Amino acid sequence: MARSATGDPGSCDLREAVNAIFHQNRMGCQWRYLPHDLPAWSAVFCYFTLWRQDGLDQRIQELLRCQPACWYVGYVMYPASPPW
Repeated sequence: MARSATGDPGSCDLREAVNAIFHQNRMGCQWRYLPHDLPAWSAVFCYFTLWRQDGLDQRIQELLRCQPACWYVGYVMYPASPPW
């Protein structure tokens, strides 16, 4: 994966940028301390800023919040609480 030294948002895969934003949100780490297997922190932060200004981050959170929590065991899907 090409990493841009300037943080050009066009230089990284969007899916990897979303993964990096989820990682930062989950771990609470500083942007500069994102793992090196993710895109450059500056590119990810640039996407985050653009999406936040556009309101896309709120729409994504709303969509994720509306999905039911399910547990998959083998081929059977159970509701939010695990079957054990």
